[in-house]
Amino acid sequence: MIIGILECWTNRPEWMEHGDFADWFMPFLRKADPSLTFRVYHAHQRDLPTSALECDCWLITGSAASVHENPDWQAPLADFLRQTRGHRPIIGVCYGHQLLHAVFGGRVERSDKGWGVGVHRYDVHGAIKGLETMRILASHQDQVVEAAPGSQILASSDFCPIAATRIGDDVISIQPHPELTKDLAKLVVMSRSEVQGDVVTDQALESLTQPIDDLAVAHWMVDFAKAYQQFKAEAC
Repeated sequence: MIIGILECWTNRPEWMEHGDFADWFMPFLRKADPSLTFRVYHAHQRDLPTSALECDCWLITGSAASVHENPDWQAPLADFLRQTRGHRPIIGVCYGHQLLHAVFGGRVERSDKGWGVGVHRYDVHGAIKGLETMRILASHQDQVVEAAPGSQILASSDFCPIAATRIGDDVISIQPHPELTKDLAKLVVMSRSEVQGDVVTDQALESLTQPIDDLAVAHWMVDFAKAYQQFKAEAC
């Protein structure tokens, strides 16, 4: 299976030892299937596939950009996602989660709850195998406030009620960052201490001692992509 990664931002130069936005997903997803291969497209630089069929599954990364601010490269990416539906499975993470809901009829806003950072706990609503609750690294202040039509909410918390979703048969998405390492998350949290405030920053740093459920989420994503691939093959 070839996963096409639609990269939506570039990491800071001083943090490049941790890799770029697309790089984080390769070891993360290979925890579920070491045989996966990847192609990277730099969507934030208008580098997009010419066809939805170039890869077996598409994944949209996080970004420092905000969906509701509509950066100039977002419209071509949104058009590609519209063209892809029904042909290949799509997975969205953080910004990707928000963009998918915005593209398919939902709504994204800057949250009045402030920054969600560090390890967050979510209630899982029966659709992520092996999990009743989920602990995953978060890093966001925007949220999906109205899910796209046809969505099923798969995970939620008081802070983020629409934290993981399935939209129809061919799209899944998640607000937190299962692909991040704790080392990189610590750098991100500390870099935003002034805008987050001391209380949020200290709580986030303390939360990094908790275990995270990244492996279960990796299996959820890979199993979803494989199941859709098999469904399309049988339909043909």
